[in-house]
Amino acid sequence: MEKLKQEGNQLFSAQDYEGALNIYLKAVELSGSNASGEDVKLVLLQNCAACQIKLGRYPEAEEFCNTALKIDPTAIKALFRRSQVWFHLSQHFLRQSGRRRGRKSGAFQMPSLISEKLFVCNSRNRYFEVSWCKNRLFIS
Repeated sequence: MEKLKQEGNQLFSAQDYEGALNIYLKAVELSGSNASGEDVKLVLLQNCAACQIKLGRYPEAEEFCNTALKIDPTAIKALFRRSQVWFHLSQHFLRQSGRRRGRKSGAFQMPSLISEKLFVCNSRNRYFEVSWCKNRLFIS
């Protein structure tokens, strides 16, 4: 499993994200569901999410992050990568709403997929939970 992980890391470094993803997925399958392999499986799932982000497959990346967070709800890389996914999805939404702005009048509304919670990182690597509620931004 470690050998597959290293091979996937080499492919990722070479920007062969599809190849790296396939290797990581093979390693995840081999890790099974035993408790001793949970740490390795967590890393592999986070690496799969990174590949999906690089390939622009944001919903799939979010699924990998959510699976990793089921193993460890405090996994910083999984939280960060999920925030990257939500950022990209929100940017897509903003571009789409900007195109429609000329045709439609009305207040800007964040979609429910994006409006729930975001984890953002500031310059000091502190994570803040950002929540949207009735068009108001709350930071905790």
